[in-house]
Amino acid sequence: MLKWLEPAIEQRILEVSDACEEQTNQLYEELIKLLRQLESSNSISLDLINKIENIYVLKTNIVVKHAYKAGFNDGMYIGSKLK
Repeated sequence: MLKWLEPAIEQRILEVSDACEEQTNQLYEELIKLLRQLESSNSISLDLINKIENIYVLKTNIVVKHAYKAGFNDGMYIGSKLK
């Protein structure tokens, strides 16, 4: 059943990820501000700044995907026990 639901789960993960990005936009802007300060001080390269930003975004996406799937699986398990 989970294989059949996988496309819908993946779509919902994208939606949840977008919502999380909206909710954390202020934190992301703060990160960018700090990274620009580092860049302007010439203490860190633009390439390294871009890598740091990409890791931050990737980490967020991995967390959302894992958390959503864990919550979904928990819901399926609880639902099966209620029958």
